[in-house]
Amino acid sequence: MVYEVSLDKNASVEIEVVGADPAPFFSDIELNQYPKSKAFQEQDDQKHKQRRESSSPYSIEEGKNRSVSDPQLSIPVVIVTLFAALGGFLFGYDTGVISGVKGYDSFLEYFNHPSDVMISLVVSAVLIGAIIGCLFGGPICDKMGRRPSLIISGAIFTVGAVVMGAAVSIAMLIVGRFIVGVGIGIASLAVPLYVAELAPAHLRGALGTVNQLFITIGIVVAYGINIGFTKTIHGWAYPLGLSGAPALVLFLGMFLLPESPYWLVMHNREEEALEVLQTMRGKNVDISAEMADMRDSAAIAMMQENSRWREILVPKIFRVLAVGFGLTSLQQFVGINAVIYYAPEIFKSVGGGTGSSDLISTLIVGLVNVFMTVVSLFLVDRLGRKTLLIIGSSLMASSMLVISILAALNLFATKPALGYVTIIAICLFISGFAVSWGAIAWIIPSETFPLRLRGKMITISTFGNWISNFVVSMSFLPLYNAIGWGTFLIFCCIEVLSLIFVIVWVPETKGKSIDELTAGL
Repeated sequence: MVYEVSLDKNASVEIEVVGADPAPFFSDIELNQYPKSKAFQEQDDQKHKQRRESSSPYSIEEGKNRSVSDPQLSIPVVIVTLFAALGGFLFGYDTGVISGVKGYDSFLEYFNHPSDVMISLVVSAVLIGAIIGCLFGGPICDKMGRRPSLIISGAIFTVGAVVMGAAVSIAMLIVGRFIVGVGIGIASLAVPLYVAELAPAHLRGALGTVNQLFITIGIVVAYGINIGFTKTIHGWAYPLGLSGAPALVLFLGMFLLPESPYWLVMHNREEEALEVLQTMRGKNVDISAEMADMRDSAAIAMMQENSRWREILVPKIFRVLAVGFGLTSLQQFVGINAVIYYAPEIFKSVGGGTGSSDLISTLIVGLVNVFMTVVSLFLVDRLGRKTLLIIGSSLMASSMLVISILAALNLFATKPALGYVTIIAICLFISGFAVSWGAIAWIIPSETFPLRLRGKMITISTFGNWISNFVVSMSFLPLYNAIGWGTFLIFCCIEVLSLIFVIVWVPETKGKSIDELTAGL
């Protein structure tokens, strides 16, 4: 480590740890309270410029022929992003496919009309697996690499799909879904890392949201396939088994794609990292500055390994973690996956529909989810994170209140047209979620968690998300059969609480750098 301390004539202090985060070494010092003079800021900028130039693997003559502007979106980056996002597609497909399959007549007859508890376990088994996969996914990504992690995820998902499609008992189906869940858990960590570390910095946010978009596309595809096999003999097995096709594409395709250059730098394989990065950016793009930043990030990441869990209990750190954990947990407790998992049952009970008409209504909901997720890409940096969360919570609470009232009045027998009102209300609920909580619940933690503790804090937040998802998916059907419309009213109250949580505790991070947001942490 190199420590540089400079004093200007006003005794302002500049403390810099070259290639590392100063916070662990100066945890009791608020570094930002010591302003830099203009002269020292210029000197600092020049110093970093010289350091980056000195770290270039290219000669000056080679550098003349290279672009110094932001690299454009290249075909290799697009290919990498689309293949990796298959992990998100598989998660979405599995989420959507079970919502229709469990209501098939062929499914109910084949498995001897399983109880609500068994149905809930079939739905939730994938989440138990995802929790396990999430806990092991981090070490696998760090030790073996991002690319091998996705290969493993694809292989596990393929095996799980075969087990589900060939299930001869409800227990075997649950095991298959558990196996699929392990693959999803690993992919939920590996995909965002892999895409972010290969994407150009100025495109990282947009490319990062492709995974969320693919999740919604996977849900829609599953809804469409559910409709196609409704009346087929043993039709339940085909949609479940078909999930193995994209999983196999992910498994085989990742063998043809490169490892993350960031991971290569972390493991002292800089020559390979340079080759991968140059391929991703284009042969006429100067990557020396990006490589220097990558070395700096790798140095900071090494400090993460030395950070201690007890640091999270420091009050100002714990407050930030509480906000992130609250966002990722509330993302599930607002009821989004209850609607996705059990949409056909909801339409049947409060919308007056039956059979395939419920699946068609569910497909409409899925299309709205995709469209509004695309809309969110254009709004998140314009309206701001907090503003969108407020709008989303308000829209979800209002929609769920309408659904609760319609279900409580039970007027569908005499006024079947109210079924269309239910569809509209659920579409508004989905819109409110997709434009806000769907992606922003993950964006804010990644922006506000201090870098030296980010891995640990993201693990805690992700664990909270999977646990809350499991609780909702296991409890919804028994709860709905017990108290009916009151279940929707409970979700409405939770959405009101989410609105209060956002207004009181969640900061606005729009337009602020990560350094600004984590200053002093």
